[in-house]
Amino acid sequence: MPSTVLWLFGAVVYGVGMGFLPPGRQPSASDWWFGGACIVFAASCAGVLAWRLWAVSCEILDQVRRDIRG
Repeated sequence: MPSTVLWLFGAVVYGVGMGFLPPGRQPSASDWWFGGACIVFAASCAGVLAWRLWAVSCEILDQVRRDIRG
C-alpha cells in the first residue's frame, strides 16, 4: 500500500478530530500530538489490513493451485 494513502488517511482522521475544536481555538501542542497519534493509528490499521489481505490472497492462490493440479 503506498505511503501516500496512509498519510492521506491519517490526515483525514486528523482533520475530523480537529473539526471538534471549538471555533476560534488555535491548535495547541496536545492537538498536534493527537494528530500524530491519529496518523500512527491510521497507518497501523492500514498495515494490519494490508497484511491480512495479503495473507488471504495467498491462501486463495494456494487453493487455486491445488485445484488446478487436481
